[in-house]
Amino acid sequence: MNGPYASGSLLNPAPPSEGDWEAGRLARGQRYQVIKPFIDGDGDRHQPGEIWTFIASTFSQYDGELTIMVRLPSGEEFKIPLLESAHDQLDVIEGFANHVAPIPS
Repeated sequence: MNGPYASGSLLNPAPPSEGDWEAGRLARGQRYQVIKPFIDGDGDRHQPGEIWTFIASTFSQYDGELTIMVRLPSGEEFKIPLLESAHDQLDVIEGFANHVAPIPS
């Protein structure tokens, strides 16, 4: 997990297009809670109970890296990298709904 970044620094004003990874998976501005642990591309473990607000995501085809940008309740922002080349992280990328759940507002 990369960061922390100052609050508001990871804003991505471009809305996701129909084919983007986040379309149909995560809603920008929605709070989520980790429900199944996973390890990200930096080796950081995300445990059940971890809560964050989804900001946006980006995908680098060149690197095969999905980056999920989140804001913690403290206001700090972080980037969570997931690598397609890592089998366990590919499972997280493809089944992200198995790892996080929206928190009703």
